[in-house]
Amino acid sequence: MRWVRFWVAAVGGLLVVGAGAAVALRSRAPRPNVLILLWDTVRADRMTIYGGPATTTPRMADWARRKAVVFERALAPDVWTVPTHASMFTGLPSATHGAGTNHLWLESDHLTLAEVLSAQGFDTYAFSANPNLSTKSMNLLQGFSDVEVSWEGEWEAQSILATRAKLLPRDASTEISPAHPNRVGFGLTSNAGAVAHDAFVRWLDTRSDRDRPWLAYLSYMEAHKPRVPSLRARRRVAPDDVVRTAMATDTSLKQQLLYSYGQKEWSAEELAAIRATYDATLVDLDDATSDLLADLEARGILDDTIVVLVADHGEQLGEHHRIGHRMGLDRALVHVPLVVSWPGHLAPGRESTIVNTAGLFRSILNLLQMNPELPSPVTPDWFAKTQPTEVFSETYGWDEGSFARVTTLFPGLSPEPFARTWHAVRRGPWSLVETRGILSGTVERALYDVDQDPDELHDLALEQPDLVTELAGLLQARDAATPIAPTTHEVAPSSDEERRQLELLGYVEPN
Repeated sequence: MRWVRFWVAAVGGLLVVGAGAAVALRSRAPRPNVLILLWDTVRADRMTIYGGPATTTPRMADWARRKAVVFERALAPDVWTVPTHASMFTGLPSATHGAGTNHLWLESDHLTLAEVLSAQGFDTYAFSANPNLSTKSMNLLQGFSDVEVSWEGEWEAQSILATRAKLLPRDASTEISPAHPNRVGFGLTSNAGAVAHDAFVRWLDTRSDRDRPWLAYLSYMEAHKPRVPSLRARRRVAPDDVVRTAMATDTSLKQQLLYSYGQKEWSAEELAAIRATYDATLVDLDDATSDLLADLEARGILDDTIVVLVADHGEQLGEHHRIGHRMGLDRALVHVPLVVSWPGHLAPGRESTIVNTAGLFRSILNLLQMNPELPSPVTPDWFAKTQPTEVFSETYGWDEGSFARVTTLFPGLSPEPFARTWHAVRRGPWSLVETRGILSGTVERALYDVDQDPDELHDLALEQPDLVTELAGLLQARDAATPIAPTTHEVAPSSDEERRQLELLGYVEPN
C-alpha cells in the first residue's frame, strides 16, 4: 500500500492499489491547470509582497495584490531542498518520506501530486535548475512525464549564456565570479529563469492534446548560492558603494562555513552588502517570473490556471551568526512565500492563518474538487481549512561533511553545538524550538514570541515554563503518531556533472 498523508485519513475518494496505483477521485470538469513556481532559497521577509526592506519584488507584488491570495504566515516543513520538496509533493513529513540528509532519495512507493494528477488525465511537466531534482539521483520528480533541466541537454548552452550575462569583471564574491582567486569553470547554469520560460512555453505549444489540463513545476535558483545577480538588479536595491563592497566580499562556500561555525567574522558593512546581493537576486526572480506570467496571460492561459508561488525554504543572512540553510529552524529559514492565484475562483486578499507548505499536496487536490472535504463555495481560507492548529517543522541529520571541512583548518572545534536535529512547533505567536544532540542525547528548548521578536533573539522559556511543557508535549505526541517509512532504495550516484553542480551548491563534499 502506498503512503498518503499520515495525519488524516487518505484523501477523500483516493484509491491506491500496490505499486501500479489506480487513482479514482471525484473531480469536476472542466479542470484548471496547475502551475507551481518554486523560488529556491527565498525567505518571505525580503520580498516586497511581505514588506521587505528593499523594493525587490514589485511586479509580483502587484500581481498578488490584483489576483492572488497571499499567505502571510506560511512555514516550510524543513530547511533544504530534498526534504521540503518531498513533503510538498507527497504531503508527508520528513520522518515518513525519509528523503533528506541521510537518504537522498524519495522512495517510489510514496504517492506524489504528479502521479495523482497524471492518473486523472493531466499532462505533467517539470523544469529544474537544481540538480537536487535530478531524475537520475533524487527521484523527487516522480510522476512527471516530461522533465527538462538547465545543467545538461538541450537547455544547457542557453542557461550558461544567461548566467554569463550577469557576471561582472570585478566581482570576486563567488566561486564562479570572474575575479575570484579560485574561480571554477562549471556551475554556470543556475540563473535559468528566462530559460525555464522558453522551455515551458515550447512544451505547451508542442503538446499533442491542447485540451488536456496540465501540472507544471518550474524551479528557479537565482537566490541560491553562488549568487550573481545582474548589475541592474544590484543597483535597484543598493548604492554603488554597497555594490562594490558586495563584489569584494568573498562569500564562497568555504567562507560561509567558516562564518557559520564561528571561525571568521564579517563586518557590519560586509553583512549589509551580502544581504543586498541576496535582495538583488530577488529582483531578477521578480522579472523572470513576471515575464512568464505576462506571456501566459497574453496567451489566455492564466484564466484557467491555478498558480502557486512558493519557496522550499529560506536563507540565513547573518542571523544567529550563520549564512546559508544548514542549522536551525529560525524564521529566516522557515518563513517562506506562499501566493496562490485562480482568477474567478479565489478572491485576492491576505490570509493570516499559520500554514505549512507540506499542505500543498492536499490543498491543490481540494481546489481541483478532488476531495469531498472541500468547503463549498471555494473561499480564500481553503488552504487554512486543511491545516492543523499547530504547524511543525523539523530537520534531521547534520552536515558532517561541512563540519569536517572546517575542522581541517580548526581541528579543535567541538561537534557538540552542531551535531543536532531541530524540531519546532508553531502555534499562534509562539514558536518552540527543540534541539536534540545526536552525539550527546541532550535536549534543549527555546521559546519565542515571533510576532514581537521576529529575529528570535529573546528566549522566553524560563518565563513561560508551562507553555514550554505544553508545546513540547505536542512535539512528543507528533513523534509518537508519525509513521517512519523504511528507506530501502540504494541511492544512485550522480553523473560527474551533477556531482560538480551539487558540490558547488554545497550539498556534497569534494571527492
